[in-house]
Amino acid sequence: MTSGKKTSKTPDEAFLDAHFDAARRHAAKPDDALLARVAADAADVQASIMQKMERQRPGLSQQGIRSVLSMLGGWPAAASLTSAAAMGLWLGIAPPNALTLMAQDLLIDQGDTDGATSVESGFGLFEEML
Repeated sequence: MTSGKKTSKTPDEAFLDAHFDAARRHAAKPDDALLARVAADAADVQASIMQKMERQRPGLSQQGIRSVLSMLGGWPAAASLTSAAAMGLWLGIAPPNALTLMAQDLLIDQGDTDGATSVESGFGLFEEML
């Protein structure tokens, strides 16, 4: 195998290398006026971004609310979700007596004479439901 390095250069390569070396030694530097214009442009862009951010209200914008509603399925789906959440909260805070009695009947172990609930009977109930 060869080492992959060329030991001798062609005249064209030597000519190009000489010019590239000269270009590296004499690289053009930006003048102060150009740097000042770039800095002023950056300051203007930053100021316009800050003004736009100050004009926006905190929280969800109208476009944000519309996108959330469209992800849920529109107003009918949002209304259904809200009513289901309200019903769940209501049943959790103040369950009706019939629901409490039914839950106690389902969780009472038939072998217990004192009517205490058993953890195993509750797991059995859930296994039957699955």
